[in-house]
Amino acid sequence: MNKNNNKGCVSGILGTLAVILGVVLYALLSSFLCGVFVGARFPEKPVCALLTFLIPSIGIAFVIFEVIFVAWQIKLSKKGGDDEKKFKKIFKIVSLSCISALLLLLVVSANTYTKLDDSTISKVCFIDYKSYDIDEDIERCTLSCSADGELSYTVTMKDGEKIELFNAVNSYGEGFSDEYENLFGYASYLSEKLASCGLPTRIAGEKYMEQYYKEDHAEVWKYLEAMIRMVE
Repeated sequence: MNKNNNKGCVSGILGTLAVILGVVLYALLSSFLCGVFVGARFPEKPVCALLTFLIPSIGIAFVIFEVIFVAWQIKLSKKGGDDEKKFKKIFKIVSLSCISALLLLLVVSANTYTKLDDSTISKVCFIDYKSYDIDEDIERCTLSCSADGELSYTVTMKDGEKIELFNAVNSYGEGFSDEYENLFGYASYLSEKLASCGLPTRIAGEKYMEQYYKEDHAEVWKYLEAMIRMVE
């Protein structure tokens, strides 16, 4: 009895670790594929994609991996019993269905994002279903830093849509790093472009930016300082 309990405990721990590993691999693969798809679809210009469906899809992926794990546990519990063959067949059907659902989810996640380039910010789900012109459709940009050092760069459109640049999982297309280095560089580019159109970036929490980034994160501070100076 104790051996069976120990066996069940070990398989439960291993199964839980397998589920967690599966979810992590799913998230990494989704981000990687998004970069591949974006680079292939927009080879003519540097593009960054903010994965807008990744977090919800991770939750769904976790549930799918759990279903596979539970089905596997049930199959193991029926080993040697009269229903062994029946539950092997059920496990096979459940596993194949779940894997198909995961692949579909992966494709949808990798193709649902906010696209950033030098002239537009677009909402994409396989196709561009909403596009904003940087020169015409932006109402304001806000760079802020909280008391605990969390940075935020929010682009507010004239129709009320808000897009957060820094607090999102992102994937760079080919050439984006060379052109802007990172999202901080893109935000600086955006602020400079809008300032030339008479729309200076709003700054909030400047003292916290200096406190957290001036000394310890000089590679970020150079962009923050540039944006701050634009409104002085």
